[in-house]
Amino acid sequence: MCEIVAPNGFVLASPSCHQLTVYANTTTTDEFANKALPRVLVDMRNLQSTQSALVGGGVLSIKAGAANGTPIMSIIDNDYNDTNKTAGMFNVMIPGEGKYSVCVASPPPG
Repeated sequence: MCEIVAPNGFVLASPSCHQLTVYANTTTTDEFANKALPRVLVDMRNLQSTQSALVGGGVLSIKAGAANGTPIMSIIDNDYNDTNKTAGMFNVMIPGEGKYSVCVASPPPG
């Protein structure tokens, strides 16, 4: 038995195939252990305000490796890749384990 597609938000199990012996008139069970995909949490704030207020409308760039690495994602505040719909707060699922850089591609307006 093989898992060929991971559940949404998870990495494919490793190993992704298990060998089973099945006998007549019985039930055979097995399970796959899937790790959750990593997430990045970022907020953008106006540090000039007395309460460091959140500021919406910014854009993040996620890059492979160093800050000069290859961009793999661009996330606009509150777009479909940002699961935190509070303006100025980002919750972004990353495609897998590894080293990434999170850069401000465009600051919030103003």
